[in-house]
Order: sequence, then C-alpha cells, then structure tokens
Amino acid sequence: MLHSLEQQRCTRLKPPRILFVVWTDPLYIAGRETFTSDLFDICGVRNAASVSGWPQYSLESLIASPPDLLLYPDRSVSRAQIDALVARAKLRCEVVAVDENVFVRPGPRMAEAAAALNRIVDRWERSH
Repeated sequence: MLHSLEQQRCTRLKPPRILFVVWTDPLYIAGRETFTSDLFDICGVRNAASVSGWPQYSLESLIASPPDLLLYPDRSVSRAQIDALVARAKLRCEVVAVDENVFVRPGPRMAEAAAALNRIVDRWERSH
C-alpha cells in the first residue's frame, strides 16, 4: 500500500485548494490532521480548511475561504444537498462526487483514492 501511495505522489505548480464535505446541514468537513488531508498532501493539493479534525464548519468560513474544488461522498450526500450548499454560499467552484467507499475509509484503498484524486485534479488543471 505504501509503495502504491508513493507512486501517486505529485508536486503541482499551483496546487488547488480542495474542501471535502462529509455532510451539508449542518456542514461537516475533513479538516487538517485527518487521513483526507494526508491524501491531499500526497496528491500535491491543499486542504481549503484551516481547522483540524472533522469539525462542524460555518458557512461564513466557507464563504471567507472558498475552495477551488469541492468533493463530497456520493452515497451519504446527494447532489441536491451540495447544490443547495453551493447556492447558499454563492460558491464558484467545481463540484465532484467521489466514491464514498474509497474516500471515507482509511486503509488499503487509499492508493485508489489518491489515483482518483490525481485524475480529478489533473482534469481540473487542464480546464483552468
């Protein structure tokens, strides 16, 4: 697993700021010092959250520091819930659903999550 993760390690010239939303109302996110933030580090992107852990996050914080990309788990959060959050915060970022089974559980599939995240970010970089 560690070898596979290391193969996904990237350095990016302009790393996008990514926010991983785990719930929308109330808003919960993956902050720093989480396995999700470790995944972001491996893929050469920055966590848009400045807080640690899995906190409830204020709409004001989201508005004050909007992400370039917003990711959310595809099973526990619906696109309608994300669209409502994006509208409330008046965000202008790309929104991407990710495989919840791969992205929310630390373990052997982290390399798969890193590969998927690299594909998402590579696609985002080509369009910006």
